Amino acid sequence: MREDAMDDESTVRASRLAEQALMAMQARGIPPTPENFAIWYLHQSGGNPALGRAIAAIDKSEAGFTPARSAELCRTYTAGTDHSRQIQQVSDRVSGLVDEVTSKLGLATSQTRDYSERLSSLGSGISSVIDPGELVGLVRELENQTELMRQRAGKLEVELERNSREINDLKGDLANARRAATTDPLTGLGNRKLFDDVFAEEALEATATGAPLSLLVTDIDHFKLFNDRHGHQIGDAVLKLVADKLKRSVKGRDTVARFGGEEFVVLLPQTDEVAAAKLADQLRGEIAKSRLVVRNRGQDLGKVTISIGVAELQPGETPDTCFRRADQALYSAKHAGRNKVMAASIVAAEVPEVAAA
Repeated sequence: MREDAMDDESTVRASRLAEQALMAMQARGIPPTPENFAIWYLHQSGGNPALGRAIAAIDKSEAGFTPARSAELCRTYTAGTDHSRQIQQVSDRVSGLVDEVTSKLGLATSQTRDYSERLSSLGSGISSVIDPGELVGLVRELENQTELMRQRAGKLEVELERNSREINDLKGDLANARRAATTDPLTGLGNRKLFDDVFAEEALEATATGAPLSLLVTDIDHFKLFNDRHGHQIGDAVLKLVADKLKRSVKGRDTVARFGGEEFVVLLPQTDEVAAAKLADQLRGEIAKSRLVVRNRGQDLGKVTISIGVAELQPGETPDTCFRRADQALYSAKHAGRNKVMAASIVAAEVPEVAAA
C-alpha cells in the first residue's frame, strides 16, 4: 500500500514538473520540441544548478531565447557521450551503495533497539527474582544477548568497511572518467568538449554582464609537412611544445584546449579583441623563438611557428558564429604568409562591400 502511494506521488510530481516546463517554454516562445522539453524539465526539477544560472543569464539578455541559444543549451546540458554514460554508471553504483549502507544502518538501528528492549526486560526480571536458579538463567540470557549483539556489530563493521572502500574506489573511477571526458590524452590540455562547455557558459555570462570575451584560434604552420617529413613521434613533440607554451600563457579563468589535430583554442574572459590580439602576438613570438632539437642525434629540426585568428564575442552572437569569425581570421593569417596574428574585425573591414547596381 505504501509503495502504491509513493508511485502515485512520483507520478503527480512528474506531471507537475512537465506542466511547469511547458508553461515556462510557452512564456518564452520556445518550441516544445523533445530536446527543448528535456532541458526545461531538467531545469524545473532543479537537478542542474549550472543550467539554472545559464537560463537566468539568457532571461536577462536582450536577445532572449533565440533558436540558436536553445540549441546551445541542448548541446551543453544534454550531450551524451561514452564518458557521460560511464560517469552515469559509476554514479548509479555509488547511489546503490549509499542505499545499501543506509539499509544496513537501518537494520543495525532496529537490532540495537531490540537489544535495548531485551536488556530492559531482563533488568526488570532480575530486580524481581528471588530464586537463585532463575537469576542464573537471566544472567546467561543477558550474556547470550550481549554476545549476539557483539557479533552483529562486528559483522556490520566489516561490511561497512568494505562498502567504504568500494565507494572510495568508485569516487576515484568517477573522477578519472570526468577527467578523461574533458582531457586531450596527448597534451594534457582540455579537449574540444571542455572548450565547447566552457565557451557556452562564458558566452552566457558575457551576454548577461556585458563583459568582453575573446577567442584565439591557433594553428601550427606547415604541421602536416613537418609530420610527414620527420614522423609522428616528432609531430607529437611539436604538439606538446605548443601546448606547453599555451598552457603557461593562461591565468585565472582563461581556458586553453586542443580543438583537434594541430589546432588549439584559447578562451579569454574579461578581455577585448585588442588585448587578445596583443596576447596572441606575444604567444606567436614566444613560440617562434623555440627550435626543435633531437638531442640524441644532435639534429636541429628548425623552428616552429603558429598562426592565430582572434575574435571578440559580439552582442547577440552565438559561440559558433564567434568561432567561425576567429577561424576565418586564422585563414587570413595563413593566407598572408603564416606566423601571423589576424583579428576578425580587421578581416571584416578589409572585405569589400558589393552594392547592387
